[in-house]
Amino acid sequence: MWISKVTIKNFRKVPFDKEVVINFKEGLNLIIGENNIGKTTIIDALSLCLSYGSVERGVWLKKEDFNNPDSPIEISIEFSGLKLQHEAAFLQALVIDDEEKNNQLRFIFSFELKDEKVQPQIKCGELGLTSNPYDLLKYLRAIHLQALRDVNLEFQPGYKSRITKIVRKEFPECKSFEEIFKDANIKALGHQGEKNPVRVLEGQTNQNIAKLSLGSDNNKIKLDFVEQEFTKILTNIVMKTAEKGLDIKTNGLGYNNLIYISTILTELKVEEKYESHIFNCLLIEEPEAHLHPQLQALLLDFLQAEYKTIQVILTSHSPTLAAAVNFNNLTILAKSHEVMKSVLIKNTALENKNKAFLRRFLDVTKSQMFFARKIIFVEGITEAMLMKAFWNYIFNDIRMKFDRQGIEIVNIQGVAFKPYVDLIKNVFAETDVKSVLITDDDRGSGKSCPVDKRFIIDDQIRPTHEIVSIFNGAPISSRAVTLKNEVEKLNKEGFRVGIFLSQKTFEIEFALANEKIRKLFKNIIPIAESSAMLKLNFAIDIWRKISEEDLKSEFADRILRFIGRASNKKLGIQIPDYIIRAFNFLKDD
Repeated sequence: MWISKVTIKNFRKVPFDKEVVINFKEGLNLIIGENNIGKTTIIDALSLCLSYGSVERGVWLKKEDFNNPDSPIEISIEFSGLKLQHEAAFLQALVIDDEEKNNQLRFIFSFELKDEKVQPQIKCGELGLTSNPYDLLKYLRAIHLQALRDVNLEFQPGYKSRITKIVRKEFPECKSFEEIFKDANIKALGHQGEKNPVRVLEGQTNQNIAKLSLGSDNNKIKLDFVEQEFTKILTNIVMKTAEKGLDIKTNGLGYNNLIYISTILTELKVEEKYESHIFNCLLIEEPEAHLHPQLQALLLDFLQAEYKTIQVILTSHSPTLAAAVNFNNLTILAKSHEVMKSVLIKNTALENKNKAFLRRFLDVTKSQMFFARKIIFVEGITEAMLMKAFWNYIFNDIRMKFDRQGIEIVNIQGVAFKPYVDLIKNVFAETDVKSVLITDDDRGSGKSCPVDKRFIIDDQIRPTHEIVSIFNGAPISSRAVTLKNEVEKLNKEGFRVGIFLSQKTFEIEFALANEKIRKLFKNIIPIAESSAMLKLNFAIDIWRKISEEDLKSEFADRILRFIGRASNKKLGIQIPDYIIRAFNFLKDD
């Protein structure tokens, strides 16, 4: 059994007249998105409802939680994957599916604000019957690890200790166990006989008590080393490091987070064994807290592999987790017309082959796009190195600086843009995220180009004058044509995506725009000083030199250093027009 759908209205940033729908899958779910997008709102909504009948409830509604105080907060939770024991336990909440035999549970929580007090109403099932809150809710349970958590507090011994709860379920009460501790007390108190300091203190204290008591009263005390009642013995279990026997608090916070999560998962497994009709889930905000990237990935792999039968819902800002998670387990949050929009990758129409491609290639760097408001897709290292500097060079107002725009540059390291276009179409379709594809038109190349219009023959770049003569008439590559058509079709359908092509390559476009700044190029290619030299000849020479000697990254580095020198700014470097148009597309709404 798992939560399959949550609908929220009027809770915090979710308006009273609109609803936000979040879909989940069985097992692990990772919710990612930028700050203040609504991740905590979702987790708190689940925690509020699923722990409503629990003494461990961690979320309590306040007036400030109502987006509109005159309207109720409404949170609907649906469950799928029911087993017979669940249907029996939650009979009132069943929604029967006769055709598919895929019965569900539905709970609708409504909270109204009356005279500054929150009035709850809980309905369930397909008829929306009003339910006794504690009748069914005692079978729903969520353990919530909030973002700002002090796990060291959770390790303290006591009645509420998580370790105590686990052991109590696994360890039936028995007199023989208590006898062990009674014997231990007798032996400890008998040590040194009458000189035992505990016995001495006990005797001296009782003498004073007798003098302060009425004659018929017996107020004597008894001192023991340990508790001797079964339940109290369990409350004193302490956790220490196995290696040196030190208090667990001496560990770093990162490892203690992992240990705490481990104890919770053990508890859930135990509960699943003894009370299989109860629904348990684990809600963790920012599981990456205090963990370095390798431990983040290890934790995620562990949860994905070992705890498939328990629903775990994580929220995160970590690109490491976004890159490591199974693609189908990923939920992306973004804004859509100022309202939170949720996309579960598993439920999208992404082609399976594109999912497989993205799963392989979404490393930590590329997965950062899921946290962005604007995305620039580029095909190579040169463009990836330069885009931020170009943006800040063009838009020098501090309010327009690159880092304040929420832009992410994604270097796809090739020309395989199609999976990313599919991602835009199916994931960012109804969000405010804008994307641009900046790529080369690769004119004069590829099998579809006539031999007499090709720039490279038999793996050899043709002489500059021959390329110049066919440059404008050479057809752009079939790959660029197909990509351009796909993106322009999406754009016409209302998708916030654009494509911007260079003439052949970035290097040619940049050289055409900056042909007069010979100082920039002089250490990369010998420059002819003839004033009659055509701009296109110059640009082709630059491209030929860079291509033949693999100088792309060196070329980008030289441009960056050139832009960074204040003395060079007066020379008026020019950003290629197709890049400027791409930037303006991202900038303008």
